[in-house]
Amino acid sequence: MLYLGAGWAIDTQDRPPVTKIVEKVIERAPPKGHVAGFVHENDRNEPIAGALVTYRDRSDLSPLSTGADGKFGDDVAPGAYTYDIKADGYKPGSCDASVPKEGGNITVDCPLESLPRVGAIVGRVRSADTNQPLGGVPLVVVDAQRKEIGVTSDPSGAFRAEGVSPGTSEISVMAEGFLVLAEPLDVKSRQDNQIDLALRAKPKTANVRVTPNEITIRQQVQFALDSVVILPESFGLLTEIADILIRHPEIKRVEVQGHTDNTGTPEHNQSLSEGRAEAIRGWLVQHGVQPDRLMARGYGQDKPLVPNVTAANRATNRRVQFIIVDKDAAPPPPAQGPPKKNILPGF
Repeated sequence: MLYLGAGWAIDTQDRPPVTKIVEKVIERAPPKGHVAGFVHENDRNEPIAGALVTYRDRSDLSPLSTGADGKFGDDVAPGAYTYDIKADGYKPGSCDASVPKEGGNITVDCPLESLPRVGAIVGRVRSADTNQPLGGVPLVVVDAQRKEIGVTSDPSGAFRAEGVSPGTSEISVMAEGFLVLAEPLDVKSRQDNQIDLALRAKPKTANVRVTPNEITIRQQVQFALDSVVILPESFGLLTEIADILIRHPEIKRVEVQGHTDNTGTPEHNQSLSEGRAEAIRGWLVQHGVQPDRLMARGYGQDKPLVPNVTAANRATNRRVQFIIVDKDAAPPPPAQGPPKKNILPGF
């Protein structure tokens, strides 16, 4: 006997979707540390702005720079770091930071040693008349610290003075056949400071002469109309006056006198004469004459040379005078031995 059978089943509802759960392990990066550095001058708390900060042997890390407060900062992974630092006016330096594995804030002190705060004077000496360079000319630079630096121009007239303290320096030139020239220059540290020195040849006929009681001038200093402004055409004359004073140190003190005619009020003339005398004194001081050798005084219209009755007389009364008020006695002439006799052979 044989039995055969068959069966089937039908779901009357949809089966729920099969959800496969995959567990993914995410590795956490180690915590970073924040390095905050301060770049400043050695032995001072003065911040250094604009310093370049680079990571030594770490080309994968970008360079940094300091802000106006001298600070820099970066977030880095744990480890040891060396920062190389460069800044204008300072020797290159470095500082180290160590970031622990737990991260955190790390402060770094980065002092730099300053380079000497001096500048250089670079210039050329030439003839004011021909514009030709003057070589072999000795120059003396007296800087703001009263340090003297001597240099000599090369055949092209060029010269260079190193190690000049910042501030106002004075460059003096005394060359054969030329008037003494002294020029002020404001020297800035850590740079070349340019100057052009044009020497005036001594005139064939001197416009300035020393007498026992006065330094006399053959022409008058010219001013702008009713002003204390010295006109450029008088700079040559003033250079001669400065030359005389520098070459005659025995003249200890000179009164620079200003005089006017009687045009205008006495009060205005007094003020104008004082201003003009002071302007001349200032010019001479700026060009090498020691200030304690000069005093300025205005006399207004009180001391005319001639009556103020004609235009020519009034022009004569508008003048500047240089009165010697103190000087050393003239040095005695060198001692002379008895005259030698001409002795002829046989006598």
